[in-house]
Amino acid sequence: MGRAEDEVPALGATAESGSEHLLARVIVEEAQRRDLAIPASADAHVLPGRGAQCHVKGTTIRAGSAAFLAEKGIGDTGRLLEEADRPEATALLVAVDRTLAGAILLRDSLRAGRPGGRNAATSCAQEGQSAARCRWMACASSGSDRPSA
Repeated sequence: MGRAEDEVPALGATAESGSEHLLARVIVEEAQRRDLAIPASADAHVLPGRGAQCHVKGTTIRAGSAAFLAEKGIGDTGRLLEEADRPEATALLVAVDRTLAGAILLRDSLRAGRPGGRNAATSCAQEGQSAARCRWMACASSGSDRPSA
């Protein structure tokens, strides 16, 4: 069975809740706007340049790059990264303990559909744009917790 549609963004928002980074704020604000149940964590913290993590009810939630998750023994991120590349999105990968849960795909809403556009992290964070300009466009489940056929 796959994860519930709102589980990946809620988990991502939990891990990112300790960050002031623009994209972290977008994820947390959008999760709140969607009235998602965001698990509480007292130890959410940022690992600069890699991602964020926290602990909730005995589990470790991580959100960040494929390299960050690989450091923790979490792989199999290729399909989700390919999915993010098609719409020129930035993927924030989310894992629970040592299992990839899914990805939050972010895209610069003003450059959407423009050929050669930069990804959300580049165009928003480096230019210091407001969080309202960047929005997540989709969440994808890894499918890793689905039974095999």
